[in-house]
Amino acid sequence: MHHLLDQVLQKHYFAPAPQTGFDQEWDEDDIAEFSQIITNKSHELAAVILEPIVQGAGGMRFYSPHYLKRVRELCDENNVLLIANEIATSFARTGKLFACD
Repeated sequence: MHHLLDQVLQKHYFAPAPQTGFDQEWDEDDIAEFSQIITNKSHELAAVILEPIVQGAGGMRFYSPHYLKRVRELCDENNVLLIANEIATSFARTGKLFACD
């Protein structure tokens, strides 16, 4: 759907979905492509938008909390805002009040 508006909207960059599952041992390679995007394009980015812990748009995929922590660190290091889309994960649906907790 994004290609329909590419003449109107700013360029969007998409990182691959996290592959390390919620209870799996963290693999730093899982964040490598995201890290490259944010490091190389930080001067073009307004923000990173993601669904924390549960990727609902991807079919309710639960990913490692460590991935979310690394995204937060990379956003801070590169002075990029992080927007957590907590529609499906807020108000204790994941155990904590917000999944980002």
